[in-house]
Amino acid sequence: EIPNNALEGLSIEEINFKNLIKINKNSFENVERINILSIISPKMTNLEIEHGALNHLAHSLKTLTLVNVILNSQSLREISKLKSLTTLILESNEFENFDHLTFYNFKDLTYLKIVNNRIEVLNDESIFEYLSKSLKILHLENNHIRSIGTNTLNHLTNLVYLNLSNNYIEKIPHIFNMK
Repeated sequence: EIPNNALEGLSIEEINFKNLIKINKNSFENVERINILSIISPKMTNLEIEHGALNHLAHSLKTLTLVNVILNSQSLREISKLKSLTTLILESNEFENFDHLTFYNFKDLTYLKIVNNRIEVLNDESIFEYLSKSLKILHLENNHIRSIGTNTLNHLTNLVYLNLSNNYIEKIPHIFNMK
């Protein structure tokens, strides 16, 4: 757990936590800036992010990495408020799906890595809609993806790299409007 105001007045390029279980509302309250935040657990750990806990990072955090961290819906909503993210790595988090608003605020996200999770179906046309102009690299390998909807990835007009390896996809639909 990060104590309230423990990082007061700091401007930090990168900060890493292991075995973190809770981010309090005031943990980052007086932090000047953090560019890179990594929360990596050696074993699966539930991470609670209190309402408003990431508000002070919304305009400075560029990279967020979460590995072996299970997030409840409240924590995922808090992450979705990080408007300045350019890189988001969600690895081994036991995600099964995302709602279409998960990526709503990520207008500058260029790199998205969602690997080693339990995603089986990507049929929601609007799941990546808000990333249409920014996303260039998308990693979805090592999930359990069996099905990709015809229009699910069509919004990603600037995508230059897509990795779907080690999934269970039997048929790839015409998923891109190729130029």
